[in-house]
Amino acid sequence: MNSRFRLVLFLLLAVGLLVGGQWLRAAAGIEFSADSVRAWVEQQGWMGPLVFIGLVAGRQFIALPSALLLSAGGLVFGGVLGTLFGSIGLVGSAVTTFGLARGLGGEKAKAQVAARFPLLGRYIESAGPLLVFLTIAYPAGPMTAVFWAAGFSSVRLASFLVAVSLGSLIRSAAYSFFGAALTDVGSPAFWVASVGLVLALVVPMAHPGLRRRLFRPEAPQTA
Repeated sequence: MNSRFRLVLFLLLAVGLLVGGQWLRAAAGIEFSADSVRAWVEQQGWMGPLVFIGLVAGRQFIALPSALLLSAGGLVFGGVLGTLFGSIGLVGSAVTTFGLARGLGGEKAKAQVAARFPLLGRYIESAGPLLVFLTIAYPAGPMTAVFWAAGFSSVRLASFLVAVSLGSLIRSAAYSFFGAALTDVGSPAFWVASVGLVLALVVPMAHPGLRRRLFRPEAPQTA
């Protein structure tokens, strides 16, 4: 299969997923709020956990950020189960993105992506299990960009899965316990969860090397 044909298939698949995601969101009446997500998931009864995992896994196609969805998971299922279901969904999102990039793959496709999106090109060059882990573990890390970059890079699937699985538990816990605490705003649990989330967002940024690695990856060195 030549690169042009792969690109056409990829574009058709991407458009189909985006259209399908927006149709689902409109049909379900999901708005840009954790309460809206909670209400719809609760309506699904015993299928709620699977529906929620699917929402997180397809978050890029329904245009809802992980912070909102993971917080909603805490509202619906509580901190522990919200963390579990949210992390499974993040792994699904990561594998989907990684698979799309790897399927499009090839040096020619990678070169075209890097030329059109220089920042993504730098992520591709610096991609590795550590970057994947740090990006998903940090609550505001640019996950989607790094997942695409990992798919275009030489990162092995097994290493990618380990990094994503570990990092997703950390990110999911930060937002799920915060979301669970929203049921009792002003309580000690709410303040503990809120302060913990703020610290998780602020403290890592005190390290200049981490800031650079996450948000301003160095351009590849040329001879």
